[in-house]
Amino acid sequence: EPPTPLRARRPDAPAAVEQALARALAKDPADRFARVAEFTAALEETRPGAVPSLVGRTRSIAVLPFVNASADPENEYLSDGISDELINALTKVDGLRIASRTSAFALKGKPQDIRGIGALLGVSAVLEGTVRKSGDRLRITAQFTAADDGRTLWSERYDRTLDDVFAIQDEIARTIVSTLRTTFLADITDPTPQRYTDNLEAYSLYLKGRFCWNKRSQEGVLESIAYFEQAIDQDPGYALAYSGLSDAYALQVDYRSVPVAEGYERARTYALKALALDDNLPEAYTSLAWVLFAFDWDWDGAVRAYRRALELNPGFATGHHWYSFVLLVTGQAEQALVEAHAALELDPSSLSVRRGLGWLYYYTRRYESAQYHLQRAIAMNPTAEDTYRILGLVLTQAGAYDEAERAFREAITLSPDLSYATAGVAHVLALRGRRREAEALLAELEARARDRYVSPVAFCIGHLGLRNIDQVFFWLERAYEDRRGWLTYLKVDPIFDPVKDDPRFAEFVRRMKL
Repeated sequence: EPPTPLRARRPDAPAAVEQALARALAKDPADRFARVAEFTAALEETRPGAVPSLVGRTRSIAVLPFVNASADPENEYLSDGISDELINALTKVDGLRIASRTSAFALKGKPQDIRGIGALLGVSAVLEGTVRKSGDRLRITAQFTAADDGRTLWSERYDRTLDDVFAIQDEIARTIVSTLRTTFLADITDPTPQRYTDNLEAYSLYLKGRFCWNKRSQEGVLESIAYFEQAIDQDPGYALAYSGLSDAYALQVDYRSVPVAEGYERARTYALKALALDDNLPEAYTSLAWVLFAFDWDWDGAVRAYRRALELNPGFATGHHWYSFVLLVTGQAEQALVEAHAALELDPSSLSVRRGLGWLYYYTRRYESAQYHLQRAIAMNPTAEDTYRILGLVLTQAGAYDEAERAFREAITLSPDLSYATAGVAHVLALRGRRREAEALLAELEARARDRYVSPVAFCIGHLGLRNIDQVFFWLERAYEDRRGWLTYLKVDPIFDPVKDDPRFAEFVRRMKL
């Protein structure tokens, strides 16, 4: 059980003291202060008369999603896009940390309490604003607020034409840095404006593409491809649009709306095109790294690409998150956890980052820590079926079969077609000696496969529980032919323990170059 909040016992205690103590007493060591000096510094700033400062705290700010104040809701892509551009610009300022897009956008559409946001995201100041577009006229308001006491540090209104959108973004970024220098931080660098296109129409189409891609739906991905392609038609040298296309085709593979090989080959082509246009584009290195990892199984190439992406943008939480899995499968488990916790620090509100930690602790057989992070992920989003599926795997390996079955069945309730969860139930039932029920579930999956695609991985999971070893290797071969990403974890996944002494398993490991 988490400790009782300090102010539940001492209502007069400062919120900052409560936050510092909560972090110091966090259940997961990775969530605590790394050094006593950090804890001391956090408490020092709570003393009466202490000057509010970013120093010794997070040196971090958040850019909230700007609100679309236009009459047309279709202009939301522009308000989101401007927020994204400001996050990207400020991320490149040395000496300053920006709360990740995922964490900031998780607050979109919710009532804004700046003090609460500061505590939630671990930031000392918050930038928020509105965007109103009418024809070619643009009004942008921006306000920069201290999170500790809610005082306004700076605010401005810009009434310009749409052609001035780039200049407005640059001006806001410069003003934020200037304000921080005079109020908090004297040692941060100037933002470096980076313009990937001067074509306003191409820029607008790119923002629409990213807006659709961020929906994370099959329809949204298809729409994003159309917008990215139109952006490239407007500006054939637009590297970011090619990187967007790469991400879109890679995501299409997850929705099975494009053959695996075709989707990843297109993703590779567009990532390489983006890098040919701009070899300092971190997004393109990340796009390429995912293809090298998930499809090529080129571990060394993926490591190089992720390292380059993080050199260019050390504050890129997704880069740290994905890089952690490459490190895991290449035998660097402890460094993988370091990268994963770096991602969590940068993006504490990200479901995928938190769930990724659950995966990593599962693969490293630290099941209590895995459960902790997965329960945190469930608290963040109780309807994310995949979290329950992963929790089911963890509980199975921990020997908590009843709880594992409940977790898998909850995943099925949320997503009845989730074949991996059905296979998970079969696996657990088999381990509990209920073979007939397990076999019936596998027969159900076989019937389902006559009408639509069912991953070979699902059958492999079921037969592992039944200890049908020949069937396990039959379905492993099918998964290999389909280039299923699950195979990347072949060497570290504890579910394979029953077959790891089989010579056929060693042959698979060799073929995977693991």
